[in-house]
Amino acid sequence: MTNENQLPGQSKRLLPIAALIVTAACRFAAAELVADYQFNDVLTSSDPQTAWTTSSFASASGSFTPAFIAAGNPGKSIETDGSETQNSVATSISTSRYYTFSVTPAADHVIVYNSISWDARALASGTGAMNTNTAAFWSTDAFANEIGAQEFTEIAPDNSTSAWGTHTVSLGGTVVESGATTFRLAVWDNSTSPNKRNQIDNVRVQASVYAYQHLTPTSIDNIRGEGQSNAPTGYYANGGRNVVGVQGSTATNTRQNENLVLGFTLPTNIGGEIYKATLSLAKLDQRFDSGVFNLDLYGLLTSNPDVTGTSFFLEANTDGNVNVDKLADNYITSGQANGSTSTVDVTAFIKALYSGNNPTQTEAFFRLNPDRNLAFTSAIDRILVDLASADLAIVVIPTPAALPGGLLMFTLLMVRRRK
Repeated sequence: MTNENQLPGQSKRLLPIAALIVTAACRFAAAELVADYQFNDVLTSSDPQTAWTTSSFASASGSFTPAFIAAGNPGKSIETDGSETQNSVATSISTSRYYTFSVTPAADHVIVYNSISWDARALASGTGAMNTNTAAFWSTDAFANEIGAQEFTEIAPDNSTSAWGTHTVSLGGTVVESGATTFRLAVWDNSTSPNKRNQIDNVRVQASVYAYQHLTPTSIDNIRGEGQSNAPTGYYANGGRNVVGVQGSTATNTRQNENLVLGFTLPTNIGGEIYKATLSLAKLDQRFDSGVFNLDLYGLLTSNPDVTGTSFFLEANTDGNVNVDKLADNYITSGQANGSTSTVDVTAFIKALYSGNNPTQTEAFFRLNPDRNLAFTSAIDRILVDLASADLAIVVIPTPAALPGGLLMFTLLMVRRRK
């Protein structure tokens, strides 16, 4: 059964701000190891994997299979020899003689990549030096370039072992919203001898992971732009109805035409920049007696729409009001299944409501309206939405200066974890 909420009398807007204010401390995520391969007889990562998943460390080719060895930095490491590797980075990639792994943020999170690091060492048994070369690639540029355009070389002279070289390459604060980011670690050398060996240890990726904040409406308003004698027009703050369009009885002169306005209290002291914001809302039901229409979504450029009367009311595909911003055409459609959810990016609109760490107004207002004129006949033409599904999701990426002192130092200094 559909739910058409009843419209109470006009009342003062209630804003339970305190319930929605989220302190800065709980939003910040210090840089941490999101991948940590130590190779103590396993190819899995030892990171906590709380807001992301990490694949096993693997070789891309069956002819390039690492072995665990006791000589690591300081525990165990993995090793290949000169008969398994190629003599250039290009052939290492083209023949799949590289290592690979991936990191995937959990749903409702974004990940900001800071750096990748690894240890490498060369071993030369017998005559002839061994040059072990390494470079990293990743899927953000479709593996087109070495990350940071950097290659590294460890050299072991005759019958010797090089020192461990620890290499760190910046990932530049690259933000990934969803899906797996795959890394490749290429290894190549100057030998074809099984007596010349390459060792790899402590492959690590450092990043920060941030969760979306989910806001529910703090006001649900209705604009009755047209109405019969028993259905007066006006702006009804906290009207609470889930109707967009025309309904009511012509027999009792209660026919009315309504827009819906959702208000969301904006978080304060965000301590960074809004990276992304989305608005989601589910369709509940529809009835079209005289012809179908869709619902368009607008942002209202005002801090208090209820003082404007019906000036924000619209039943058309375009709005000449300069104090609105069209965010989505056909946001909810007549052909859309009942129960399905529409989501649209509203980042630019929300960011424009902020100055520094705080919003310039208490609430952000969104209007849903029919995209065609609806006549007052005996017909009922309306779409119902599920108010309980309304969700404004915002993710903030903090600026370094906004982090508390201890978190800032942890972010700037990569503390190397030893086995």
